[in-house]
Amino acid sequence: MTQWIQPEPSWDTNRLLGEILLATQDGGQVQFLTDPGCENRMVQRLRVALSRSRSRHRNRSSKVQAFTLRHSTYAYTDLSGKRFGCVVMWTERHRHHVTREILDNLLEL
Repeated sequence: MTQWIQPEPSWDTNRLLGEILLATQDGGQVQFLTDPGCENRMVQRLRVALSRSRSRHRNRSSKVQAFTLRHSTYAYTDLSGKRFGCVVMWTERHRHHVTREILDNLLEL
């Protein structure tokens, strides 16, 4: 099931990323609206924020859960005729993600 998120203007990229990851933990999808033509920029900002967050956790020797953040974008027009860009995001975990986590745990020993 796809869940709508309505980001507030006061949210920074990390806050939006946190909301997305919380909503997609159980295998669901999240979608939110952006300004028209800004969908790919928003996705790139979220990916950079995720990469930096993972780096910070690795530097602190914290465990990092391995997954792939997927996305899809499309044009969206509401009932009043206003145009937006819509981003749909979800996470995927494959066998190689689990294997990598197991190897990271073994290397810690």
